[in-house]
Amino acid sequence: MDIDSNSSSPVSPILRFCLTSFLLLVIGYLQYIIKKLISTWFPTDIQNFTDLCSVANISVFILDQSLHGYYIHGVSPTGQSDGSIDDLRKALALEASGKARPRGIQPEKDPELQCYEIYLPWKMRQTYDNVGCM
Repeated sequence: MDIDSNSSSPVSPILRFCLTSFLLLVIGYLQYIIKKLISTWFPTDIQNFTDLCSVANISVFILDQSLHGYYIHGVSPTGQSDGSIDDLRKALALEASGKARPRGIQPEKDPELQCYEIYLPWKMRQTYDNVGCM
């Protein structure tokens, strides 16, 4: 027995589709906002490691397969990695106030983007393997 056949109001599939789509978009948007808030207050281990690489002025290249890996662009906004705790505190305060150079390879496009997924060409992997044998 069809549930809609007993109702006296007409069924509108377009209205049903729009309402369902709207609810899915609202739920998805709320999940996105909650995820961003949680990751801001409780950073993941990867975010902590990326920040550590940036403060230490160290870039990291990690291969998880023979031709696939990740690159962390850990360049300090101050341009230096040595210094005292006071220097580090001042540099982080400058970065928090927005007066320091933004992080990332292309800071004008996306200053938050510091981790990159990379795919190596086979020739580069062969050269990488041969460097270790010398």
